[in-house]
Amino acid sequence: MDAPALTLFLVQISLVLAIPLLVATLLRKLSLSPLVVELLCGVALGPSVFGTFAPRLYQDVFPAVSKATAAREAVTELGLLMFVFMAGLELRPRNLRRLGMPIFWTSFLGILFPLVLGVSSVLLWPGFWRNQAQSNIPLLALFVGTILSITALPVIARILMDLNLIKTELGLIVMSAATLDDMVGWGLFAIILSNFGGAGHSGRTLWSSVVVVLLVFGLILNLSNKRLQRAVVWLNLPKETLQLKLTFLVFTTAAIIAQVTGTHATLGAFLAGVTLGRIPEARKLAQDSLYRTTASIFATMYFVSIGLKANFVTNFDVWLVAFVLLIACLGKISGVFLGARLGGKQPREALVLALGMNARGAVGIVLTTVGMEAGLIDQRIFVALIIMALATSTLSAVGIKQLMGAGVPEPAEEPELLPYI
Repeated sequence: MDAPALTLFLVQISLVLAIPLLVATLLRKLSLSPLVVELLCGVALGPSVFGTFAPRLYQDVFPAVSKATAAREAVTELGLLMFVFMAGLELRPRNLRRLGMPIFWTSFLGILFPLVLGVSSVLLWPGFWRNQAQSNIPLLALFVGTILSITALPVIARILMDLNLIKTELGLIVMSAATLDDMVGWGLFAIILSNFGGAGHSGRTLWSSVVVVLLVFGLILNLSNKRLQRAVVWLNLPKETLQLKLTFLVFTTAAIIAQVTGTHATLGAFLAGVTLGRIPEARKLAQDSLYRTTASIFATMYFVSIGLKANFVTNFDVWLVAFVLLIACLGKISGVFLGARLGGKQPREALVLALGMNARGAVGIVLTTVGMEAGLIDQRIFVALIIMALATSTLSAVGIKQLMGAGVPEPAEEPELLPYI
């Protein structure tokens, strides 16, 4: 990289990191989550605001094609993989072995209802979506249904920890059901990308994709901690190597395999996090070595960069945004509420579960961004889904606090999870 390109790269990185820090300091009293602040800063730095009021300066600082932009986007992609890897570390597949009826029905109907609503809305009214990115309506329908059916585990965990509900029965049900939702959602997402005929994707048949995804998830769910720990002992590696070098190598290798086999690197990083998260020592070392860097640097760069990908003003469709938010909330809240009631929960408890599971947050934003980069959706749908993810997460946090009322204990100690809503 020549000197001018390096200078521009450093300017871009500095702006992406400094603006959210400044805004967060100025708006500290509003107690906005880091995710909200970073996305808003990205919108301000992107074509929506900066590009509108100072188009020439914007093109000079953030040119569409340049060595500096390519380098920043590469670092941003690395940040995405690290964030997804850390999210995978927080999953607890062992809880799925103790699935009770409340957890099963909460997760099953919480996935089914929004999935059916999302798929049906695209298949019945394809003209309403007017997707200019690609013409494969069935894949678009499955993608929208998947985005609406997932639940953002890091978001829910943060909300429950802030309210000191993480270790209660309701907290266990929400976390376990959200784990299952995430596993199914990532599996569906892998199948979608595998069958999408875009650049870099395998275009394999639907059933072969299903078999591959089931085999991978089945292997991870059946690996015991003892087997994984024996493998670590057999490698005879010092803690320092396991702490950073081996951890980094594991998730990059998994990401490479996922990319080569035709899904997406994010799925490989996610599965690597799930696997290493089942080794207590490895999980702790990975969190100690990568958590702060991921949360304070790479995650910030990724979520701010989302605002640079689209014009949130010209691509804002109020009817599409309202429709997406309506079916997202209707599908998830009604499905989870009915599932919790079938599992024996009282109406108030069922509503708390429904509001908690309604959060999409960072996970929904990650999958939406990857979908646009893969050519599955256009910027208009991208903007609507991003706004939906933010709105549902905010509604979840506010709704649970209101329902619990005076019964909410004092907040627990600062959580280890990524602090994103």
